[in-house]
Amino acid sequence: MKRISNSLIRPIVVPKASEVLAERLRNLIVQGHFSPGDMLPTERDLVVEAGLSRTSVRDALRVLESEGLITTRAGRTGGSIVTLPGRDTVARSVELFVRTHGVRLASLLECRVAIEPTNGYLPAVSAKMPPKYARASVAASGFSASPWTTRAMPTMPP
Repeated sequence: MKRISNSLIRPIVVPKASEVLAERLRNLIVQGHFSPGDMLPTERDLVVEAGLSRTSVRDALRVLESEGLITTRAGRTGGSIVTLPGRDTVARSVELFVRTHGVRLASLLECRVAIEPTNGYLPAVSAKMPPKYARASVAASGFSASPWTTRAMPTMPP
């Protein structure tokens, strides 16, 4: 009988139940099945519906709360309320990424210089502003001297 090589069999990674539930709830929120201000099903209902332990459900809710997708209030009238992540939540995530991945300040500034002219240009385009005024708007942002400014902005048809 032929023996199968160990290199053909790879480890099987099974996600934690709480991660699976958090992902499902996250998708429901992002897809609009729950709107900001809506209450998620109660912890007890999620235990029954998902067939998970109370600990797994609580872990999933904690993940969503740390992502800024829900706020949880304790007590009889409490529960998990859908929210949108705020600026602070996003800033915290970006700061954590930058600090833990050793992103250099120079890299962040290069990124900013590349992005900001487009950020000034796109709203002008969406408002159907004539291109020369859109470029003036970008120039007024203080980044017009950058070599990226003229390259970053798409040309507008007349």
